[in-house]
Amino acid sequence: MDVKVVSKQVGDRQARFKNRKVLSRRRHDDTLVLADGQNGDWTPHDLRRTTATMMQASGVGLDVIDRCQNHVLAGSQVRRHYLHHDYAEEKKSAWNLLGDRLGTVLSSTCEHSPAESMMFFPAYAATGSLPLLAPTPN
Repeated sequence: MDVKVVSKQVGDRQARFKNRKVLSRRRHDDTLVLADGQNGDWTPHDLRRTTATMMQASGVGLDVIDRCQNHVLAGSQVRRHYLHHDYAEEKKSAWNLLGDRLGTVLSSTCEHSPAESMMFFPAYAATGSLPLLAPTPN
């Protein structure tokens, strides 16, 4: 699916933030406005930032986060030519860890303050620094 299509659909469902006429055959409502609009509108790219932040707070290494987001990695052409490890297991572990964290957050039945929300990232909350992610066994 085209990223622009998704962005348009998300924007069409946050009409209160868009100063444009209603377009035919397109939605024009506020079904995706979060927190009654207190924080403004959001875009699909915000989900990428949130994913990276949650992975980092859960202890996933920055190199693995970059690969999960399909970032082109900086470095010499020599390194790119010789280093071909695909990080499949590391990425799988990172996505599974994020899924577990999201499951915990979504299954919570009460609202938490920002300080209380750090309980979902205990390693960060306890030390203020990010631990390295150990690969999970198969």
